[in-house]
Amino acid sequence: MILRRVYLENFISHKNSKLNFDYGINVIVGPNGAGKTSILDAISFGLFNVHSRGRNENLINRSAERSRVLVEFSEGGVNYIVEWDISRRGSPKGILFKVDGDRRIVIARGGERTITSEIKEITGLDENLFLQSIYIQQGEIERLITETPSNRKQIISRLLGIEDLEKAYQGMREVVGEFQKIAAYLDGELKRKPDLESRIRSLKLEIERLESSLRLESSRLKSIEEEVSGLESRLKDLNRKKEVFAELTSRRAVLEAKIANLSRSLEQREADLREAEAAFERVRELKEHVMKLPILESYCKLLNMLSGKENEMALEHQKLRHIEELREILARTEAAYKNYVDKSTALAKKVSERRMYEGAKDGLMRLRGLYEEALRERNRKSEALSRLLNEYSLILGEKVTCENINLVLNRKRGELSALKIELEGKASALRERMGSIRSRIEDIEFKMSKIFGAEVCPICGRALTLEHRLSLQEEFERVKRESYNEILSLQQEIERVESERKKCEEALEKISAIDSKRLADILSEIEGLDERVRQYLSEMETLRRRAETLNKLDLEISALEEEIKSLEDAYREHDAAKRELSRWPPREEIEANLDRLNEEISEISSELEELIKNLGYKPADPEGELLDLRLKKAEYDRNEPLAMKREALEAEVSKLRSEIASERMELEGIEAAIRELGYDEALHMEVQQAYERMLLEKIKLIERISGLRAEFERARMEKESCEKELNQLLKKEKEKARVEKFIKILENIRDAFHKDGVQRLIRARSKPLLEKFTRDFLERFNLEISDVHIDDDYNISVIGSAGLQSIDQISGGERVALAISLRLAIARALSDKVETVIMDEPTIHLDEERRRDLINILDSFFREGGRIIPQVIIITHYHEIEDAADIVYSVRKKEGFSVVELEKS
Repeated sequence: MILRRVYLENFISHKNSKLNFDYGINVIVGPNGAGKTSILDAISFGLFNVHSRGRNENLINRSAERSRVLVEFSEGGVNYIVEWDISRRGSPKGILFKVDGDRRIVIARGGERTITSEIKEITGLDENLFLQSIYIQQGEIERLITETPSNRKQIISRLLGIEDLEKAYQGMREVVGEFQKIAAYLDGELKRKPDLESRIRSLKLEIERLESSLRLESSRLKSIEEEVSGLESRLKDLNRKKEVFAELTSRRAVLEAKIANLSRSLEQREADLREAEAAFERVRELKEHVMKLPILESYCKLLNMLSGKENEMALEHQKLRHIEELREILARTEAAYKNYVDKSTALAKKVSERRMYEGAKDGLMRLRGLYEEALRERNRKSEALSRLLNEYSLILGEKVTCENINLVLNRKRGELSALKIELEGKASALRERMGSIRSRIEDIEFKMSKIFGAEVCPICGRALTLEHRLSLQEEFERVKRESYNEILSLQQEIERVESERKKCEEALEKISAIDSKRLADILSEIEGLDERVRQYLSEMETLRRRAETLNKLDLEISALEEEIKSLEDAYREHDAAKRELSRWPPREEIEANLDRLNEEISEISSELEELIKNLGYKPADPEGELLDLRLKKAEYDRNEPLAMKREALEAEVSKLRSEIASERMELEGIEAAIRELGYDEALHMEVQQAYERMLLEKIKLIERISGLRAEFERARMEKESCEKELNQLLKKEKEKARVEKFIKILENIRDAFHKDGVQRLIRARSKPLLEKFTRDFLERFNLEISDVHIDDDYNISVIGSAGLQSIDQISGGERVALAISLRLAIARALSDKVETVIMDEPTIHLDEERRRDLINILDSFFREGGRIIPQVIIITHYHEIEDAADIVYSVRKKEGFSVVELEKS
């Protein structure tokens, strides 16, 4: 697979970026954070829906709602394009095209499963193979050879898929366990088989016994039913006679009750008639007395009115006398009343005026306390400000004030920050120098190791004599000693620089603890307290003057209160008389009422004389006579309605006597019919009891037969259920045999996945392949390495002009070449042909010398002529790699977005 083109729209930090790739070395360069790795995320997401950003929505730029990715690649000479649309509100949707000239032919459309499965089929790569053989992540270029042998074994096993076989071996334990549980369950179920067979035999015997009992009880039921039929016929005849007897006795009882009711009604009406005749006589006697009642009632009413008017006249005379007394009191207390009112008015004015000054004394005391508290608080704040200024002056090394602290603080912070940066740069330069010297020592040691077994000088190419060998050895030893001395000196210098840097950091930390805002806040608080003290003094002076006015008003109010108290009794007497007089009517109104009452008394007396004439006498005791007449009137009213019923009662009594005679004749006819029927209730009861006994016996027998049938049915159903369950157990017996056979098969398969099975076979077959492929790739580097050996524990050694050497004994450049060759060998073992390799920051953990080695390797290994990998894509922030590149893209940030520009093509 060759990558042709990548397009990013609103993808992570890219707003609109397009990159075209070709054969050879394609380099994407830019500073950290510019958006380089986002391009690799777009490639891995476009092909296999994998990325390093967690959730898919993290792929969408914060300023957008959706994102778009396009990846164009070729496989077997055919171009393909995959497009993805990523939304915050749903899963990504993709389209896979086949490119035929200018035409695009849709191959697949849908989600992750649909698109990625098509890409896997086209490229022969899946997600794991892509990440293991094509995509080399940050810092992993030398990881395979710098790791410990155990870790290297684990990494290579994972890359070769052996780790998945181990997981399959461990995972199949659960699968086998599940089938063993099924076998154990079936074994437990089959333990019930003997019990079921025994139960079926006992149920067959029980069914035979129940069938015999059912035949016997059915015969008994038939004879009882015949006897019940005879009793039922006799009982029907007796029931008919009983119904007729009951109807006749019911009619007799009704007639007897009706005659009794009519007799009682007759007695009651005869008594009512006697009372009506007596009432008629009494009404005739009381009629003359009742006619006098209205006249006597009018006479008594007028007498009461006359008495009321006379009492009313006496009350009016009493009012006149009381009014005269009240006027005398008002005249006597007039002067004292006016004086009291004047003094009270003056007092109210003084009290009202006093309210304006109330609280002046308390306010003065409160303000004095606040004033003293404000002074104390101001002193505390001033002391705190002085302490802080002294403390900050000690930290900054010079006298500071509230006015100049920010200026001094910024100057000191700038000086220390600049010094820290200078010291860090110096320390970094010293460490780089130390690294370079250590590399020089390693190179010298390597060359020294070459001298002992070599015949030709590795430096000048001349024949290596003993004298020349000793001379070189002395020279190398001298250079090593000088290098070690220089490293010791550099270490001391680094320690001194680090000590100064730590002091600088401590000083910066102390300066960062200085809070100039706090000083400004305290100064602002002191100024606020000064303003508050001045305000308190002004308010205290105002309150002092108000307190003096308040004392003067209190003396005047006390004097007025004493004078008012001496006039209070006369005031109250005058006020009470005045209020009392206001409630009484005027004198003229009372005199007019007296004249009216005299006229009304005269009219009432005339009407009384007229009523005496109508009565024919003057009643001696009008009220007594009126009471007697009212009692007679009440007696008259009670008797009059009863007297009016006399004739109706006489007709009703006659009618009742006739009805009683008719009903008695009907009763005699019913009693004759009862005697003729001849119904015997005792005989009826005897036949009924015999019938019920036989019926009960029949019911019990039916229940017995029903119970036997139910037992028979239960036994039959249980037998069928047991036979059905036995058949199921026979099936489970066969199933158990199949499961046990399958468990043996699964255990054999699981044993094959064991580390001593397929895993060992893959390791055994892959190790020679890895050695061969690594050796083939190393030959392309033109190094003095003729062979590579990987033992069973994945210790790697090389064979060259110096003989057998471990990884630690070869040079840095040789180590990088070996790492690349081994990585490509693994990729070759996994895939027949690897056409693309992607490296993300391959120089991230390499020093300057190893970076140069890597550039030389890339330049010689991946270019035309020596190239076996057609395409390499490298992400880096080191511009030196551009020297080995065919195509260079630069990535930088502009206005918050990543911008991609073609630098070299």
